[in-house]
Amino acid sequence: METVQLERQHERRHVIKNELRWHEEEAHRRQRLDELLYKAPAFDDIVEDQLAFLDPAHSHLLLEIGSGTGKETLILSRRGHTVYTIDLSYVQIAAAKAQVLNNHASANVVWVQANAEELPFADGVFDAVYGKAILHHLDLDLAADEVKRVLRDAGRASFAEPLAGHPLIWLGRRVTPHLRTRDEHPLKWNELTAFATQFDALPVKYFYILAPLAYFLRLVPGLARTFNLFWHVLRHVDQKLLDFLPFLRQLAWYGVVSLRKPLR
Repeated sequence: METVQLERQHERRHVIKNELRWHEEEAHRRQRLDELLYKAPAFDDIVEDQLAFLDPAHSHLLLEIGSGTGKETLILSRRGHTVYTIDLSYVQIAAAKAQVLNNHASANVVWVQANAEELPFADGVFDAVYGKAILHHLDLDLAADEVKRVLRDAGRASFAEPLAGHPLIWLGRRVTPHLRTRDEHPLKWNELTAFATQFDALPVKYFYILAPLAYFLRLVPGLARTFNLFWHVLRHVDQKLLDFLPFLRQLAWYGVVSLRKPLR
């Protein structure tokens, strides 16, 4: 089994190299898109759902996989966690570090440039693992093996991932291929479910069917409050739809998995 994993890691290294090159040279092209998509209050409910699961673990030592812009790193550090945050890109780490320290100078954060499929940490060292929009860049089996390896027994992990079924998001990806790497792809709902089954997992939670329509308002200057109102209304409607019409989950934009490392 270990030999198979090593062979897969070796095969994946050229993909990871290409991902690194893109993020070091091209990721700045995404800054405006990331601001559009992730600026509060968008995604606040997803992050709160993840942290509500992780916080009860009294996570003294937490690994964040994918620092991104540092938005969640800041939130995690303000909650009192000691955060080890990794990213493949040094450029991303530098930007995230600047944002966090500018807003929370006493943040207890360790910044590490690393490949999530080959984590540079000892076995069982972390109480919890957090990630948002990272698994769809990775080999899911390798990622699951590494998350389980670095978590302590019964440690918790939570991942929020874009899914492939939402028609508006699918269209957006098709017309903006230059804003993402060649090898990433949004997950199919069964891929996310299969990843979760490698742990002791709660049922996958699904988010956002109508809410993405609010982004058209965010494109218009001066309509920030209108966007906020529509976003809150539509996401509440979405949750009702997803609760009462389960077949719509295949159209959801995001899925969240809440996981525990199985006891040995």
